[in-house]
Amino acid sequence: EMLGAAAELTEVALRAQGWTFASAPIPDPGDSDLLFRIRLISRSEPVAEATTQLAAAAVRRSERRPYGAEPVADDVIERLRSAAGAPGVSAHFPVQADEGIELAVAIARADHSERKDPAYLAEMAKWVRGAESAPDGIPVSSIPRLSDDQQRHTDIPLRDFEVGVSGSQLITAGIDERPLIAVILTEQDDEIERLRAGQAMMRLK
Repeated sequence: EMLGAAAELTEVALRAQGWTFASAPIPDPGDSDLLFRIRLISRSEPVAEATTQLAAAAVRRSERRPYGAEPVADDVIERLRSAAGAPGVSAHFPVQADEGIELAVAIARADHSERKDPAYLAEMAKWVRGAESAPDGIPVSSIPRLSDDQQRHTDIPLRDFEVGVSGSQLITAGIDERPLIAVILTEQDDEIERLRAGQAMMRLK
């Protein structure tokens, strides 16, 4: 999925420079490093929308503070659904109560399983950065830290980056969170579909 996200950002940058191009996921059994190919065609003045998207991508950051208590508006959900959609891939937003319960149970089980996996914990630790000036990763200032007597009131378990470190974004007020979860759907589960899912995920952000 992350390779798909990287491919999507590359396309954003190329459009902002005025390039037209052809792109497609091309997994090669003989070359495990070749998963996506972009062929440049021509270059002209970029459109304003493309440069705006690139500027937004450059300052995009993960937001890990508590979700608000109010539900996301229907028109916003539809804009997100439209942004993610592409041939063979779509975004589903479980807003019905029964869907939310099923999703919460599935995520809780996955979270419980991953927290017992040393490789997963090691991967999580690699993302954490102590210096604010680091060009990538998650700075400790963005990692929520709950006080000893405070719990997050949410049905959906959130990824916990406090693996061997303590976050410095202290959360002291209790909030009944109402997160909107996007589920990326593809027609199959293979390398190409996971690349497309990563592209859709990045378009949502």
